[in-house]
Amino acid sequence: MAEVVKLENISKFYHTKSGETEALKNISLSVASGEFVSIIGPSGCGKSTVLSIIAHLEEPSGGKVTINSDKQGKGKGQIGYMLQQDHLFPWLTVRQNALLGLVLRHNKTEEAEKRVDNLLKQYQLDGFASAYPNQLSGGMRQRAALIRTLAIDPAVLLLDEPFSALDYQTRLAVSDDIHFIIKNQRKTAILVTHDISEAISMSDRVVVLSKRPATVKNIYEIKLSGEQTPLQRRKAPEFSTYFQKLWEELNENE
Repeated sequence: MAEVVKLENISKFYHTKSGETEALKNISLSVASGEFVSIIGPSGCGKSTVLSIIAHLEEPSGGKVTINSDKQGKGKGQIGYMLQQDHLFPWLTVRQNALLGLVLRHNKTEEAEKRVDNLLKQYQLDGFASAYPNQLSGGMRQRAALIRTLAIDPAVLLLDEPFSALDYQTRLAVSDDIHFIIKNQRKTAILVTHDISEAISMSDRVVVLSKRPATVKNIYEIKLSGEQTPLQRRKAPEFSTYFQKLWEELNENE
């Protein structure tokens, strides 16, 4: 498969009054088209910083980021970013929120509007197109946020703990919904999460980062059925084996 995202020896230093802090050290990673990759690691190790650098929200101190073979920064227009909160505007309807990215990019064409309407219909939100965010459940809000992100037709989706604000039962259901939509749309996705089970159940590969300064400790290929939902994958016999390996990796030398 074609390579969509490539990180080559990425480093990141932060400068403060108290001195210099090394956050990332020689991070190298490639993500293929249509692949779902999760990044896990100790709290504060720099997982979200990796996403910010991929999205060109932060510049690396060293190394290169390539999006679809573009090293000059133009690839940033190909990135869709989902944060921990859905950030739907309460005064806009679901459809208006879904169109917001297109409006801000001055790209709200008739064709683009039709694509958004098709996404709302395909993922069971067309009946709520005129509703406001406070009328939606947590899961529906996350679907609306994802449709808003998909509306700009990004090459890569970055997901920064998008389910962390949800209760456990809702989180399981929403991860199924989001995973289905991403795979159905054949999108390349990178998820940052603290949840080992979430990473295993949703991913083709899981990248384990070390404590700060973060390096890539290991990359695990998750050989569970791609035809199963994340919830079904959690019930697979091999799931507990992956969980044990990743848990031990994260807690090694801690």
